[in-house]
Amino acid sequence: MIIYNYNPVTMVYTGSCPADESPLEPGVFLLPAHSTSIEPPELAAPNNILVWSINELSWSVRCKEEEKQTDPWESLRLKRNQLLKDTDYMFVRDYPVSDIEPLWMAYRHALRNLPQSTSDPLDVVWPSAPGSRMSAPTV
Repeated sequence: MIIYNYNPVTMVYTGSCPADESPLEPGVFLLPAHSTSIEPPELAAPNNILVWSINELSWSVRCKEEEKQTDPWESLRLKRNQLLKDTDYMFVRDYPVSDIEPLWMAYRHALRNLPQSTSDPLDVVWPSAPGSRMSAPTV
């Protein structure tokens, strides 16, 4: 099975690769974050790019020039939202609480304050994630 990867912030197609088979369920393939099993269409022109739509579960073809004109504030919000999603699992009631939880709460608070806390969306000072618990635990 081939999977098709996209950038989590811009949703632009980044490439394809073979999916890994589940070690627990032979014949079942794993679909990592920011990927899909839906094959993108062929690009007709070299100045086009493929963009994944989570809402429509489909690829769309866009002109590179249109993408460059994306609102920088919207790009900031997209990145901020992805960083918040990446830490959501830590605040589920059944996730083990640790002494660094207040640091993660402060980090998430600083993220939520964007874009209001910056005057230039192209020169953002992003808060630093504390500790090394950035990846979700595996089961």
